[in-house]
Amino acid sequence: MNDLDLDRLHVAWLSSVQHFPSLGSTNDEARRLAQQTPVMQTSDKQALLIVADEQTAGRGRGANRWWTGAGSLAFSLLIDPAQWQIAREDIPLASLAVAAAVVDVLHDRLPQARVGLHWPNDVFVEQAKIAGILTEGLSDGRLILGVGLNVNNSVQQAPAELQTLATSLMDLTDEPHDRTALLQEILDAVDANFAQLGRQPAAVGQYCHAICLQLGKTLHLDTGAGVVSGICQGIADDGALLLETSIGVQKYYGGALRQV
Repeated sequence: MNDLDLDRLHVAWLSSVQHFPSLGSTNDEARRLAQQTPVMQTSDKQALLIVADEQTAGRGRGANRWWTGAGSLAFSLLIDPAQWQIAREDIPLASLAVAAAVVDVLHDRLPQARVGLHWPNDVFVEQAKIAGILTEGLSDGRLILGVGLNVNNSVQQAPAELQTLATSLMDLTDEPHDRTALLQEILDAVDANFAQLGRQPAAVGQYCHAICLQLGKTLHLDTGAGVVSGICQGIADDGALLLETSIGVQKYYGGALRQV
């Protein structure tokens, strides 16, 4: 089954599912819906899901664009962290919790491959990117969590500069995958990870550290104040990137990784 059939979804914690044949960006649509949907006093069942068959202006971090080929899975969640009792100080772990959910779902379909995280928001299979997560905070405390996952699209259809950097499930397995089933499994895994983030946030950070593919690699982080280089020591319990620099192991909570 290649076509999305959202009537097959069973997600008790969602209040609404919006499905669009084409959107500029699911995150932009989530932001528009947030303006029309005030935060409820109760923390129960507030989350919205926005799914698009096609994104014409998918966004990554900063000025980056996310390529969305036909057959990929693109969606955004508009959530209130209070729904899972996630403390304000643990909200930076939300993006990693979503990425870890995607990793877990992909493990079952790629049992022989090395699937894991690239801090702060990417999912890789070996050396190629297969998914990205874009998290945006709103002034009322809610979060927009956008996910782009290459499923039944092929990187042969991607812009030339991406073809050696990305991969898809179709490319890796030579067979199509049921995108509705994938979405269901990811949403179930996100719910479980958010519940753990509300109860034991350090456990989420520790798990993300265990599946970090950047361990031992030299990384260059643009902090906005300059570029810091160091050997990756993984991910801290609170979601920070750990870099061993000339002055010891340092923690970084933001920035853009770059090639130097």
